Amino acid sequence: MILKGFWKRENEQQLNFSNVFRWTLDKFTGVISLEHLRHGPNNPVFLFYLAPTTENSLSSIDAHFCEEDSYFGQIYFDKYSLKLTWRIIGPKKNEELDYYYV
Repeated sequence: MILKGFWKRENEQQLNFSNVFRWTLDKFTGVISLEHLRHGPNNPVFLFYLAPTTENSLSSIDAHFCEEDSYFGQIYFDKYSLKLTWRIIGPKKNEELDYYYV
């Protein structure tokens, strides 16, 4: 899935971006693996596994570590949309990012 969108900062400045994610369902365990394909489909970067937490949400099982930062994910969905929330915690970061798929 190619993701294109924009981020709005608190000062209302808009930053455009794009990224490519691969979502893979393991039918036997019921978990979804999430990878980003920034370096191409043959060099995926594994982010984390997502498992059901409620009827309409999934949460990362473990954190993804990138240098000193820890990334967690949570997905909320209904029949019209999906929201992926990233929580990033580190020595210089304490952020939450929301990606909306409609």
